[in-house]
Amino acid sequence: METKYCSKCCQDFDIEPIHLLFPENYLNTDGQYFVSVWGLDNLSLADIKAISTDLGNGKVKVRRPCDQLTKEGLCGIYEHRPSICRVYRCDTRHIMAPADRCETDRRYLPLTLVTNG
Repeated sequence: METKYCSKCCQDFDIEPIHLLFPENYLNTDGQYFVSVWGLDNLSLADIKAISTDLGNGKVKVRRPCDQLTKEGLCGIYEHRPSICRVYRCDTRHIMAPADRCETDRRYLPLTLVTNG
């Protein structure tokens, strides 16, 4: 997706497949909200498999833009985005745009999907 703003953090993410299949059992409320706003909570297993790559470490890379990403590359729910998105540290990505292209108020803490238990 070609966008005016960076938005690389909204194009894909890594996750354990079990967290996508049963988010209510494995993710906290914010993690469940993240899966929901990304538009993954109603996908079939076949759909998830089609957009995922096995990373070989118990995780998959889900390659699908977030449902909330506008065509300009902005977050459509910016004021209400999950805390995971608020604290994502784009300078830790293996593929990223220059930091000066990221939003100026982005918080610089690592992305984690906090699990229950």
